[in-house]
Amino acid sequence: MIGRDLIAMGRRKVFREDMRCPHCGSNWCIKNGRANGKQTYLCRHCNYRFTPEAKRHVHPRWLKEKAIGMYLEGMSISSISRALGISLVTVYSWIKKSPMGFKGLQA
Repeated sequence: MIGRDLIAMGRRKVFREDMRCPHCGSNWCIKNGRANGKQTYLCRHCNYRFTPEAKRHVHPRWLKEKAIGMYLEGMSISSISRALGISLVTVYSWIKKSPMGFKGLQA
């Protein structure tokens, strides 16, 4: 007999041993279509939609600190982007999130 905790909305929970949700860590994931030719999955625990192969690109911390330092020295965001070879939007978001950010130049 299947326990009550294994049945949700008339369906039996299927736990995948080969995959975990990157958001909550649950292994209660189901297939949920395709995006850009890759299979996507839906976590039934937190409703997070993900592609298991996708990895986030993380810039090194020193690069972020250098970009903020260059901004505080008076360089424009576009020139920082060109000099460091990173996206203008990335530089903008780093400066906006930093405690010294846009307020640093106004003082």
